[in-house]
Amino acid sequence: MPCKFCQSTSHTLKNCDSDIGKNMCEDVKDFIQQNKFKIKEQIEHLEVFTKTQLSFMAKELDLPVKGTKYWLIFIIIRKYFRDATDHNQFRSMTNKEINQIHDAYTKFDYQSDFIRSPVPDSEMITIHVKSMIDAFYARRYGVRRYGVSISEYFDKLDEIAINKPELLSLYESELREKEHREQVIENTDLGFISRLKNFTAELLETRNNRMENSNKNK
Repeated sequence: MPCKFCQSTSHTLKNCDSDIGKNMCEDVKDFIQQNKFKIKEQIEHLEVFTKTQLSFMAKELDLPVKGTKYWLIFIIIRKYFRDATDHNQFRSMTNKEINQIHDAYTKFDYQSDFIRSPVPDSEMITIHVKSMIDAFYARRYGVRRYGVSISEYFDKLDEIAINKPELLSLYESELREKEHREQVIENTDLGFISRLKNFTAELLETRNNRMENSNKNK
């Protein structure tokens, strides 16, 4: 059976080593990394490829090569998303990147509200992406977002931190503890500065009083 990608009869898709295919994969990798958390744009970019081309990309990423076109698109996006959001990346992720993830979740959650059964394959990817980002919230914060607004989600995290802190992720717990220590130090410093100002004011007042009394006695 010839290779579905390059049509060679000497190997199958699983063993294909096409330079054209590898260049194609590099171009896709560059695009996704330049648009790291712009998932809608990533989907649109991958939609132009054939199912066979997507299977080749999946093979190069050590992913399953079988499935529908949109399933292949999803697992390729998921691979890069997970690599960019694994535990080792938490400390290097910027606030801008985190906000892009929040925005992406909001968009896909909103779109999923309009999906009705039976779900077409082209729309199923919306549900998969929402679930993928929810899994990120579980890894990063310890709790899935479950479709609530981002402000409600963080309010819920604050509540959990007080009542059930064991539900928070280790990273989130450490971060909150660090922020708490820094706040205590800051408050201590402010208290010291305030006491120093008061002490200085008292010294000045005492000095002025002494000078005033000295002038009266002359």
